[in-house]
Amino acid sequence: MTHLPGSNPRLPDDINNSHTSPLADFAFMAAGLLLLIVGLSLAIGWSATWLGPHIPLSWEPQIVIGKTEEKSDHHQKIERYLQNLTTSLASETGKSAIPVTLHYLPDVDLPNAFATSGQNIHVTAGLLNKVSSENALAMILAHEYAHIEYRHPAILMLEQLAHTLLFAMLGLNEDGAGAIAGNTGLATLMSFSRKMEHASDIRALELLLLRYGHTQGAAEFFNAMMLEEDYEETGGVLSLFASHPDTNERLQRIAGYTTDGELTPLPDWLTPATEE
Repeated sequence: MTHLPGSNPRLPDDINNSHTSPLADFAFMAAGLLLLIVGLSLAIGWSATWLGPHIPLSWEPQIVIGKTEEKSDHHQKIERYLQNLTTSLASETGKSAIPVTLHYLPDVDLPNAFATSGQNIHVTAGLLNKVSSENALAMILAHEYAHIEYRHPAILMLEQLAHTLLFAMLGLNEDGAGAIAGNTGLATLMSFSRKMEHASDIRALELLLLRYGHTQGAAEFFNAMMLEEDYEETGGVLSLFASHPDTNERLQRIAGYTTDGELTPLPDWLTPATEE
């Protein structure tokens, strides 16, 4: 017959206690989690940059900003001009150009242009009021086309989707599954990175040189923006797209690629305020 001890053995008081404070333990675990998230984020960015250009264009969701009602004849004429100019610039690539669709936003006074998922480029009436030559306008259109050519919207969508999934798995996202669909669909409303903007600037200058034989006028719009003190602080949905690098930095870059030449004037009827 087995006899149990009269009393249980007394364990040392510190057998399950850490030699460090609970606060230090928490800080150590938090730092480890932060390093894990940073490491995974870097891996996501690298993977998206590699995979994005391989995604079929047809897989990109169509994101079009602005009103959908019928435009006036004059606004349709402006939209066709913008479409033809962009198509002409894209044809200078020397390879199969990506088809893009131009959308003119006649009711938006904020000077801006931006590319969205689904090979869409948007141009506001405010931008047309800030350029006085076709060359200056072509620089902006070529820049936005370069974003599409380099598949920057697809890369952003992959990054957003992967980060949403990561945060959901880590319990850092309150609305996991629902946020995945919503955030992925709005991925191209995010800011393009400075690296993407730099690459698109250089590509745009290359396209201008191919089309006109020079890059004169490429800096005109950005010089005009330097005079707009409140440009970077402008509110509204389009401020999400005003994510360009520092204007001085951009002007210095363009200056390094500028070659002299004769400017091509814009059509007289292109002024947004002009109605036929």
